[in-house]
Amino acid sequence: MNAAFAIRAFRTGLTKSKVLAAASCSAFAQTSDPNGPRLSASLKGRGPYHKTDIALPYVAPVMTFQRQLTSWAFMALGACALSACGSKDSNLPAGSWQAEMGRLRVAVRGDDADPAFAARWGGYRKHLTEVTGLPVELFEATDYNGVVQAISSGQVDMATMGASSYANVAAQVGDKVAPFVIVRQAEGTKGYYSAIAVKAGSSFRSLNDLKGKTLAYVDFNSTSGYVYPRKTMREQGVNPDTFFGRSIMAGGATQALVAMANGRVDAAMVTVSAGTPETGFAAGSHITAGRRGLIKPNEIRLIWTAGPMPNSPFVVRTDRPAPMIDVLRGALAMLPYEKPDVWEEMGQVAGGTFASVNKATYAEVLALRDEDISKRRAGGSSK
Repeated sequence: MNAAFAIRAFRTGLTKSKVLAAASCSAFAQTSDPNGPRLSASLKGRGPYHKTDIALPYVAPVMTFQRQLTSWAFMALGACALSACGSKDSNLPAGSWQAEMGRLRVAVRGDDADPAFAARWGGYRKHLTEVTGLPVELFEATDYNGVVQAISSGQVDMATMGASSYANVAAQVGDKVAPFVIVRQAEGTKGYYSAIAVKAGSSFRSLNDLKGKTLAYVDFNSTSGYVYPRKTMREQGVNPDTFFGRSIMAGGATQALVAMANGRVDAAMVTVSAGTPETGFAAGSHITAGRRGLIKPNEIRLIWTAGPMPNSPFVVRTDRPAPMIDVLRGALAMLPYEKPDVWEEMGQVAGGTFASVNKATYAEVLALRDEDISKRRAGGSSK
């Protein structure tokens, strides 16, 4: 079976047929193992990830291996205004799940400091359209809460968000939204870290050196930029509500770094991945900002880390057709192999792939979110 045949099959709604069975999407969807079923050994040596321990469906029998949706929703919800691209396709097969859906709406969080951000998702949107047969509307939100409200209200079908944002969604709508895949790095890890960045020329060498100083967090809904590092500080005997002289919400890791580089704050909370505190990190907010010329990475020093925590999930509305969710899994599984250029455009490191997740993967973060909200309501708050 070739790619053209498979796409025609999906477009005519035959996702419960042997086409879907070959892709193993149904088994992947129903697995109780948060790591998902193992891929066929026939994948060995295919694409940039050469290990067989890949927890995603092998879709080569359906389509030749021709992916991260991450960050998103620009809607008119509260203070967040959304604009969409794409339109409903009136030529979809009658009675198919595609005709029932009409279009696929995906939310991503944009970066106010990078006007070209949305354009980088063009290849991703095109890939989803090719595989699903649906026009794809990409919504770009200006902040974390925009994505939360977009998926919670049902105005989009899928989104990517941080674990803490997912915890916020779960608190609002329960199991109507579920995480279903995350990025697995080339080295096999599925987590990332929070880090505190300071100017390399400063005297700050440890967290203790920042007592009474100013810190830029990312966002109240950010796992790595707020919730998880505050939990780790408490475990280390530091009360984040009283330890710092002042803290601000920058709105994003890039904005936090720029605020620190411009002298507005002494330190910035950032995200780092593709490594460990012992080996160093190959990816991170400071590296991305450096590539864009916003800061000079060699003038930044990381003095503290917290983690790892599970990578940001791709989440989907569970009240959408099951065949659609199955096909989305397969589409994401294909992307890093079939379109490595799109994978890179989305900010992913070569060799990465996807792993299956469910709500249990984020149990710790769900509990942390509730705990942090309770503490703040009880009297503690950021200055």
